Amino acid sequence: MKTARIAGLLAAVTLLGCKLDVLEIETKVRAELTSRGWEFQDVTCATPLKKRIGEKTSCTVKDRDGDSYAVPVEVTASSGELRVAPDMRVLDQKTLGGLSKEIGEGGSVVCPRPVTPVPTGKTVHCELSRDDDFETEVEVSAAANGTLHWQVTDVSVKRKGFSMRVPPDWRRPSKPVDVPKGGVSITQLKRVKAGYSLASLVVVPVVGETAPWNASDLASCQSVARTVATQAGAKYRDAKIVDGPAGPTCKMMVLGTDSSTPLESEMTYVKGTTGTWMITCNHDPRDEVAPKSCDQALLGFKLE
Repeated sequence: MKTARIAGLLAAVTLLGCKLDVLEIETKVRAELTSRGWEFQDVTCATPLKKRIGEKTSCTVKDRDGDSYAVPVEVTASSGELRVAPDMRVLDQKTLGGLSKEIGEGGSVVCPRPVTPVPTGKTVHCELSRDDDFETEVEVSAAANGTLHWQVTDVSVKRKGFSMRVPPDWRRPSKPVDVPKGGVSITQLKRVKAGYSLASLVVVPVVGETAPWNASDLASCQSVARTVATQAGAKYRDAKIVDGPAGPTCKMMVLGTDSSTPLESEMTYVKGTTGTWMITCNHDPRDEVAPKSCDQALLGFKLE
């Protein structure tokens, strides 16, 4: 009887020595994630593991933002060594450098933390940091095969007195454009059709007005538009009152006279409490997409 009890105790001790309990697994997972530079609130593992190569379990990691995701754990040696293989990619300095080059707009991708996990099926919101006033938001997600996907979701620019959201598929010009101080220029990423002129949108401050006029009055709007067309050597096409960032305002439309480079300009006058701006959309007269994009930019123009 006594011999049987001793044998049972020895068997139990042997069994315990062949297992990793939950606390041991959690400790190893925490240490591994910490060594990779991850930031998290907690790690929870539900089941122990036999010290047998190939044994697997899954732990739950709660990240700094309170989101939870599964982390597969596998025994790789009979001594109890574990392989912590999160079902995700990690945005570290090297990965972000490659991502910045792939986006190809200059600057560096900056994410919420130095080392950012990207679980499969989840999206991480980052920014493209550049040495200018453009702010670019980038979404990064990971596919099941580990491939990272990105897309630019929002671009905005800020100047003294205003900010403006940049329409999709428009960016700052690839080459410097001579714009008066306090202004900004953006352009289409590609032509709508081969042979069309590349559209642009330019915001410039209006200074030195000697004769104030009522931009919400149609007759005044048409008169000013005709004068602008004459001074620019262009042809007057139309003028109307539209809803602007500061209320009803004048929108003037003129046509360039250079037949080799057809160009239509739509100019919207915006007068705020801290300044006045002319928002000009230059596009090919055949381009029906650009004017809609410029209208989007006008809707996203906010007076500061």
